[in-house]
Amino acid sequence: MTAVPGTLGRFHAASRMEWIKLRTLRSTWWTLAATIAAAAAIAVAVGANTHDASGDLTNNALAGIAPGLLLVGVLGVLTMSGE
Repeated sequence: MTAVPGTLGRFHAASRMEWIKLRTLRSTWWTLAATIAAAAAIAVAVGANTHDASGDLTNNALAGIAPGLLLVGVLGVLTMSGE
């Protein structure tokens, strides 16, 4: 299958425009900062409240991933609705 002439150029231009939009929206940076802060805070809180040292260390360390995934979903919605 051969590519239509100019298709790659249009894709490059469209992806460049989307990247510029993502970098210039304030909601992108706020959501990323909230994701990092929430994941780190929950991981620290779970680690501080773990009384049994023989507990599941992986589960405790990754406790902040679920809220982080939710916030990344919010970032996806904000990205698509930022048009």
